[in-house]
Amino acid sequence: MTMIHDKLGMLQELFLKHTQREESLMSSLKISNYLEHKSRHAEILRKIIELGESADGLTSQREMNKRLSDTLAEHIEIYDMQIADGVQQLIKAIHAHEAFEEESSELRG
Repeated sequence: MTMIHDKLGMLQELFLKHTQREESLMSSLKISNYLEHKSRHAEILRKIIELGESADGLTSQREMNKRLSDTLAEHIEIYDMQIADGVQQLIKAIHAHEAFEEESSELRG
């Protein structure tokens, strides 16, 4: 196995751990595009696996990075930012609820 194979193996393992945590968070927050986001994770994983299968043809780690960076950057920019928006909306809703509860408590008491 080459160093590139090793790096792709580590990337695959880290990506799987990351996506499992992320998908669990998305499910618990009931993020609207959960299934689409999950399918994008599967596509990226397929690309990582395909790259590993053709790694002997890669000339350098730089080439490997180039092949993956656009895919990962696009995913983060489009899909992961939606999670951030969902979390921000949840935080706003929690703060609004807390303010309502505090105001109600003051009125009762």
